[in-house]
Amino acid sequence: MCHLVNKQKIKYYTIMENLNIESELLKEHWDLIGASYTKALKKYEKCNENEETDEEVKYEELIDFLTEEWKRIYPEFVLKPYENKILDLFYSIQTNKFEKEKNIPSKITKFNVFYYLCQYFYIFVLPNLKDDLKYEDYPRFEIETNDENIFLRKLFDEIWFELNKDNEDSEIEELGDFGLFEFNEVEFNLLSSFLSKCWNETKIKTGSNVIATLSESTGVGKNYFLDEDRVLSDEELDEILSR
Repeated sequence: MCHLVNKQKIKYYTIMENLNIESELLKEHWDLIGASYTKALKKYEKCNENEETDEEVKYEELIDFLTEEWKRIYPEFVLKPYENKILDLFYSIQTNKFEKEKNIPSKITKFNVFYYLCQYFYIFVLPNLKDDLKYEDYPRFEIETNDENIFLRKLFDEIWFELNKDNEDSEIEELGDFGLFEFNEVEFNLLSSFLSKCWNETKIKTGSNVIATLSESTGVGKNYFLDEDRVLSDEELDEILSR
């Protein structure tokens, strides 16, 4: 087994040397990102044959490809490692652990799940508050991560650096300079569907009638109804939380 691993490493090093890879980050994680890079390189070379002066248009095919690769890698690399923790968290919520921990006499039927994806990756849950209660009256259930989503973005930035490092005329130094709304949208869609799946799988086990909405913790982005796996308008969110 060790012999096979060493042969694989030698193969990777040979490929990276032939491709003149400088990024230590890509080298360390070539088994994860190498196939994406080599395919992106072919796309990049093809895009450079285009005489289009607008760089964003010129590299549109490459950006589409990288977005699809992001979408392919993200679930396994970012979300899957936390599936059991999230299932456990949702189980606790649906089996009245909030109420038991704080000795709350009334059953909580609505929860707000919050996420943050920007400088770090974080998920926490709070009950939908009544007017006469404050956040500090409740325990805060949370999941801290190793910011895998931020790390994955760094890997993709490194791909762009390697592809573009010899292009002195380019005004686009980082992948984010393209204003990649698609990456953010993909991340939200994958996270919200994943949390919805975990929430509803747990409800099947618990038989709970508790409901949960999903919102970005700083108040930006879309709101989501985990029970129905769909985006909510502001009006729908208000209606659900006021039931």
